[in-house]
Amino acid sequence: MPCVFTAGTIDKICGQINAPNLTRILSMVGADDITAIAAPGANTHIVSTDITMVATKVFFKWNFSKDDNSYSSERDPDTGLWKTEVKIFIPLLQGPTTYILNGMNGDNYVCIVKDLNGKNRIIGAIDNGCRVAVKEQTSPKNGYEVTITWESAYAPYFYTGAIAY
Repeated sequence: MPCVFTAGTIDKICGQINAPNLTRILSMVGADDITAIAAPGANTHIVSTDITMVATKVFFKWNFSKDDNSYSSERDPDTGLWKTEVKIFIPLLQGPTTYILNGMNGDNYVCIVKDLNGKNRIIGAIDNGCRVAVKEQTSPKNGYEVTITWESAYAPYFYTGAIAY
C-alpha cells in the first residue's frame, strides 16, 4: 500500500502584517463544560462553527503580560504527534488568582489563544484536554508562569466561531 500524504500550494504572503506573540487574553474552560467542537471545514484546518457549551457554562478570560508569552506547536517526525505549548505570565501573586490556579488539576481543559494577527487556535479537545502547569515566583518578576501543553495527532485547529463568556 503506498503512503498517503497531503500536498498542495502554499501561497506567498505579500503586503500582510505578520506580528509575533499572542494577544493579552486567553480563554479557558474545562473540557467537561463543552458538548461539541465541530470538525474543521474540508481541506481548511479551520473550525468555523461555534463551540457548543453545556448549559450555563462559559469560557473564562485570563489576562496576562503582553511581553512574556509564546505559542509553539511541533510535529514529532518519529511519532507524528503534535506537541503544543503555550507559555504566559500572569503578574502579581494574589489570593484570588492563586485560588483559581491551585484548582487547575490534570489535563482536562480546552483553551483558545489568539495571536497578534487575529488568528484563534483551539488547544485541547473534549476527549484529549490540555494540561496546565503553574509556577509561582517573586523573582525576577512577581507572578505566575503558566505553561499549557497538549499532545495530539493534529496541529491545533484555527477557530473563527464565537467564544461564550
